[in-house]
Amino acid sequence: MRAMKRNVRTARQYSGKVKYWYDFNEEGDGVGSYDPLFVTNDKFELFAGWLLGDAAAGVRGHSTDGDLNGFRSALNRHFAEHNLGRPLRDSVEVQQTIRDYDLLQVASKAKRGEEARLNRVPCPESWFVHLLHEGESSSVDAVTLCWIGTLFVQILGWLRGNSVGGFGEGEVAFDLRNYLLISVRVMKMRPQFLVQPGLIAIPPGPTATHVRSRVLAVIRRAFRADRLFYLVVARAQDPVTVAAGSDRSSAIITARMRSMFSDFVASLPKGQIVACHSWREMAAVACFHAHYDSTRMAAHGFWESIGTMYSAYIKPYQTAFPYCRWLAELFDFLRAA
Repeated sequence: MRAMKRNVRTARQYSGKVKYWYDFNEEGDGVGSYDPLFVTNDKFELFAGWLLGDAAAGVRGHSTDGDLNGFRSALNRHFAEHNLGRPLRDSVEVQQTIRDYDLLQVASKAKRGEEARLNRVPCPESWFVHLLHEGESSSVDAVTLCWIGTLFVQILGWLRGNSVGGFGEGEVAFDLRNYLLISVRVMKMRPQFLVQPGLIAIPPGPTATHVRSRVLAVIRRAFRADRLFYLVVARAQDPVTVAAGSDRSSAIITARMRSMFSDFVASLPKGQIVACHSWREMAAVACFHAHYDSTRMAAHGFWESIGTMYSAYIKPYQTAFPYCRWLAELFDFLRAA
């Protein structure tokens, strides 16, 4: 038992997903614990059921994270650290478990009356055009301007909400070349960034009227309003409902996106939504449609591989989200050299 507790401490330092695995193994079958360093495809399926719960029977799962593949990847890395290789291979059986889990997780959220997968639907282009016009408006108040500037930093960096919520002082700045520089310390699957941050450099547009130049100008306005404007999420005390396994920063950003311009959001056709995490999918899909360099895209989004970027962020949405001229211009520095 002491050995298991030591392993739990190690797992907590490594990954929240691995901690779930150790909690599952410690609970075991109710009579005895399981060995956390032993895994089979069947045991992984059992773990998926433990995470999911049974909404129809009123049994809440231990996580609402719909990405079971993320758990598989975290566990494979953890086993590899213990010299056990990567036992959860990308087999047909494991992939079927991941697909089944995804569908059941969506169904479970719907039964609980929660939004299911809407946070992953790309926002309409008109939302970003509206956001830019508001950011350029002389009548925008300082608080709204700081939020708009933060949202533009998020989309320029293809960042998840927790990365934005994890910003510290001095981690967003302009250099002498007028590049926007972003240091990312909080990044999913990148614990090393806490020590050595991921770096993003956004070049200025070629002309003053270029979309990227206009967006960077709005960010400069936000700097003038508050030199630490990008800490609005970290400082936020917004009361938001966060389900187990969900990210508070993303919920705060989504709530603010919808409340700042509620009249505009309400005017969107049914099925078009505004939400935080969709920006990452939307940017990847937009650049895919613009035929930008896939290697540069994967590096910009900090994906481990082009395949991961395509299968998880582009393929599910490429037919739903059309070519976007605004975003193609915003990210044209990702063109092939």
